[in-house]
Formats: sequence, structure tokens, C-alpha cells
Amino acid sequence: MKTCHKAMPLLLLCFLLVGISAFAAGRTGDVGTRIGSSELSVPERLPDWWPENLEDFVFFSDAEAPRVVDNADILTEAEEKRISVSIAAARESSGKDFVIYTDVTDYGMGKNVCAADFYDFSGYGSGVEREGICLFLDMDPTDRGGWVCCTGSDMMSLYTESVADTMDDVLYAYLREGEYEEAILRWIESGETLCRKGVPFAPDWYPDRGMEAENSAVLEAPYVIDESGVLTRTERRELEEQARALSEELGYTIALLYTDASSYGIPEAEYLESFYHYHSFGEGEDRSCLLAGLFPDKETALLCTGIAEPERMTEVNRVRIEEKCASLLRKGRCYEGGEGILRDLEHMERTGRVTRSVSSWLWSLLSSMLFGIVTGGILFARAWWKTDKGTPKSAENAAGYILPGSVSVRAVSDRFLNVTKKTRRIVEERSSPSSGQSSYSRSYSGHSGSSHSGSGRSF
Repeated sequence: MKTCHKAMPLLLLCFLLVGISAFAAGRTGDVGTRIGSSELSVPERLPDWWPENLEDFVFFSDAEAPRVVDNADILTEAEEKRISVSIAAARESSGKDFVIYTDVTDYGMGKNVCAADFYDFSGYGSGVEREGICLFLDMDPTDRGGWVCCTGSDMMSLYTESVADTMDDVLYAYLREGEYEEAILRWIESGETLCRKGVPFAPDWYPDRGMEAENSAVLEAPYVIDESGVLTRTERRELEEQARALSEELGYTIALLYTDASSYGIPEAEYLESFYHYHSFGEGEDRSCLLAGLFPDKETALLCTGIAEPERMTEVNRVRIEEKCASLLRKGRCYEGGEGILRDLEHMERTGRVTRSVSSWLWSLLSSMLFGIVTGGILFARAWWKTDKGTPKSAENAAGYILPGSVSVRAVSDRFLNVTKKTRRIVEERSSPSSGQSSYSRSYSGHSGSSHSGSGRSF
């Protein structure tokens, strides 16, 4: 009896360890785990890839499974081969799985659930968490649309709502035109870039995720970088000569970057800082730099100075330089915008201030004139109302001065002293939301109980 009492704690400890090890073995959806619970009803018509016994299904990984399944027959054999080659390259460089699935129905499950179940039950995914992304195109003529399904904690964290909208904008623009191969190839390319760099569209120099700080400033940059292609060869050469001469005069490097950051889905300030961080400017490792970003597509300009900011670069001077350049970009004068920045920097270092733009001076003058006119008008009106305007004054017993029968009153004409109008507000009907906006789900599950995220829209 005493032996049994001593053995009880050991048995409880064993059960606890078994429970912990079972929990650590993996969550629902990891390779080797059993199917989780789901409240979804099983479709009446089952697809060919549906498991024979749903309740006994165990998640698995099949590296040899085809990554292009075209049940809707929208791709030629040659197109399927080219897409397969692109997927193989994307899988190798990103460490994530890429799958294309087309069909003429979602089997009554909904596009999101159908995409998730196809991915889960077909052995797709990389690693234990089956990391990957699947594009499902439902070619049902009565409800044609697509859904992107993401699996794995890392893939789901990368595929945010803003990323989904950005990638879907490009994808569905081609799908609506019937260019299915081009749509899929561009989607694979943006998905690979997302996995490697953290953003779906990025230039070649943009750092990969996890790049260490010591790898920064490895690319040499010229004085003028024209990624947006708005400068002619002559204009670029002239700006480079001006920037080089001014840099030598002021003692720090000045570089101009013309780019369209919005085409990469990256905020302008973030793009400019990243370009500054991962490029070297001027001569010598310790030489400071001022990088001016000109964004013709957004008609804005920003300055990035890093840690060492010029002594006379006050907030007022910075704002004036950026606003003056932006006003030129709005007029399409990109070359003059860069030239104006160089001129303003030279004037700032020489005088300590940046002059205001002509439009700013005119606006101030007009504002002052308008204020004077309004103020003068108010004072004049008040004085006019206080003056004696010759109106008759009332007097007691005034009727006694009028002889009876000497006054004859008759209607000569009708004059309206005022008119009252009744109006009602007409509420305009708002148009329906844009069909270009994707439906997005941060987390959902199919019949397997595994977690997914995704987005979709019609085309």
C-alpha cells in the first residue's frame, strides 16, 4: 500500500510529461498532426483530392506533388511548364511553397475554404508548419473569382491586408484581360519578393529580411539616381556636375534620388531611409551625406540626412526646401526641382536661411490684402449703420397737423420688400464600394481545422 502511494506521484508526473510532449509535438496543421475540429459541413459533391477518411486524416508533406493543377483548363501545356519553372525557382529562393489551382467550381464550400482544403489535403507546404501560399482561380461562369490562401505563421504574418490589396491589384488587372499566364507569373514573382524582402514589390538593392547592420552601405551610389526615368541624359549629367561641385564646396555629399516608391508599395520616407542606409555616398567612410528624394508620381520631396545633420538645416529650412521642390514637381519640372534643391542648400549654408517661394510670397500678399479688405469693410459697415440716414422721426400728436379729407391714399404699385424661400436638402446616393477592394481574412480555417489567412475578389 505504501508502495502504491509512493508510485502515484511518479505516475502523475509521467502523464504530465506525456501531455506536454504531445502538445509540443505540434499544433493542428503541422506535419504529422491529426485533423482538428471543424463546424463546417462536408460538401455533397467531393473533389478528387478529398481524403478517403476525413476523420483519420494526418497532415503530410509531398515534395513531388504537382504545384500547378489546372482543372479549369485555362493554361496550355507550354504555359504550365513555364509556370512550374517559375514556382521551382521561387520555392528555392524563398523557402516557401507556391501552388496554383484552377477549377470551375468551389464545390459549394466557398473559394476561401476550397483553397485551404486543397492546400491542406494535397500535401503542400515547406517545413513543419507547411509554410506556403496558394492561388485558387474559380472559373465558374456565374461567379468567377479568385482566392489567395496563406499557411504557416511566417507566411501569414507577411501577407497583411495592405500587401494583399497591392498584390491583388496587379493580379486581377491581368486576369480581367484574360492574360492568365502573365497574371500567375507576376503573382509568383511578387510573392517570392514578399517572402525574401518583406514587401511584394521592391528594387534589386532593397535588403532581404534579416540582413545584418554590418551589411549596410555596400552599394556605391552616384550623385544623381534616376530610377523613375524623368531626366534626359544631358539633364542628369548637368545635375551630377552641380551636385559634385556643391558637395566639394560644402564638405558633405549631396545626392538626388528620383524614384516612384509607390510602385513598390513602400512609403516614401521609409524608401528614402532604406536607400540611404544601404548605399554609400561620396568619398571616404566617414563622409556625411544629404540625400534628397524627389517623387514625381506623388509630387513630393523629402530630405534624409541620417545621423549627422547640417548645422543650418533647421525645420523651417527643411520644410521650405521640400515645399519649393514639390511645387516644381507638380508642374512637371523635375530637372528644375533637383536644381532648386542644390541652389537652396547653397543659399542656406551661405546665409543660414532658405528663401520662400514666389507663390508663398504672393499668397502672403493676397492674404494680407484680403484681410485688410474684410476688416475695412466691417468697420465701414458699422460706421454707416450708426449715422443719421434722414429717416423721419416719430412725434406725439402728429396726426393733428393733417386736415380731414386732405389726404387721399390709393395703390399705385406693389413692391415686395422680401421673399421667403423654402428649400430642402437632397441627399445624394453614394456609389457602391469599389469592386477593386479585396476581401481579406486575417485568420480562418477549412475542414481540416488548420489556420490560414487570405484574400480574394471577383474578376
